[in-house]
Amino acid sequence: GEFRGLNVTIPYKKAVIPYCNGLSDAATKIGSVNTIVQNESGQLLGDNTVDEQRLLTETAIFADKVAVAEETVRLRSHFRQMEEMMKTDAPIGRKLDFLVQEMNREANTIGSKAVDSKIAYLVVDIKAEIEKIREQIQNIE
Repeated sequence: GEFRGLNVTIPYKKAVIPYCNGLSDAATKIGSVNTIVQNESGQLLGDNTVDEQRLLTETAIFADKVAVAEETVRLRSHFRQMEEMMKTDAPIGRKLDFLVQEMNREANTIGSKAVDSKIAYLVVDIKAEIEKIREQIQNIE
């Protein structure tokens, strides 16, 4: 068999660029090479073969995994609901206890989805405040 090309693995995708006689638009744009092909004149051409549909699918999956908008909306709703409960004269201790559990679930979900350390630190602060609320409601019937 005659050499026609090769696939390049992760540690070398940038390192092989100087050995290529030319780069495709995709390889130039991305700044790395995952395929090298030898043309008829013996030149090595670097390319980056990206399956755009796969990239879009993976991006959508990742975005869904890290999105916290729903959890944030529910957490805010729980806080508003707690404020409304506090305005009534009815016994609310058990309801508040349940609501605080839900707040903790939302905060934990936000924390597990956090890819930004700032969000992770804020989640710790939120959980500490929720714990203070939980301690206070132990005294409410």
